Amino acid sequence: MPAPLILNSGTLATVTTDAVGIAIAGSDYATARFTVLQAGTATATAQVSIDGGVNYIPAPYAKKVSAVSANPTVQAISATTLVTADAWEVPLPGNCTNFRLLCAASGTATQVSLTGGAPYVIGVPVAAVLYDVLSAVNTALDTGVLDFSGWTIVSVFYTTPAGGSGAIKQVDDAGTAVSILTVPASAGVLVMLAEAGPTSTTAVATSGAVSVGMRLKRAQLTSAQVAAVTSRIRIEAFR
Repeated sequence: MPAPLILNSGTLATVTTDAVGIAIAGSDYATARFTVLQAGTATATAQVSIDGGVNYIPAPYAKKVSAVSANPTVQAISATTLVTADAWEVPLPGNCTNFRLLCAASGTATQVSLTGGAPYVIGVPVAAVLYDVLSAVNTALDTGVLDFSGWTIVSVFYTTPAGGSGAIKQVDDAGTAVSILTVPASAGVLVMLAEAGPTSTTAVATSGAVSVGMRLKRAQLTSAQVAAVTSRIRIEAFR
């Protein structure tokens, strides 16, 4: 059984340092849940910590659980305007220690409550979306530095049009990014970064192929801009 979790409620309002958070272990819980008690104009960003709340990184995309749907809304909570009575669950990496909502833009009070969501059960997979962006026309994509250390398998889906390309970069502890995989122009390429498998340092194969690469602690993914067309990067993680 997961450790008892204390419910925490608070307000995001006046400054961008306003935060409501809880200590929650990914070894105990698969998800964290937050409910919007009263929405205001202050927006929120969901974040997780893997070092006891010293540093925070963007949380996986949240799933709306307050409405019944075969395909529930899943989105990044990033400078998001919340809606009263909405409830969301956020998948947690295995090494999560803390979860919080941070005020992204000040405004009128937004009141939220946080608690544990689904307990973590060994053998029951936890699936998360870490990034899913369709670029504007003639616009590059850059995920920034993503932490994969709490996930067992990461699947990256690239849609890179003719004339375009993508890159997967390993990011070291000093923050230096080094390109390790090149993604060619294709209607769709899947790259799986797994816990085990052959190391691939050459270009990913053509459309529909799968390349099993090294497991990465941190990574940065990019897609080049192409005139008159768009590109997309979607990253799913599992543990």
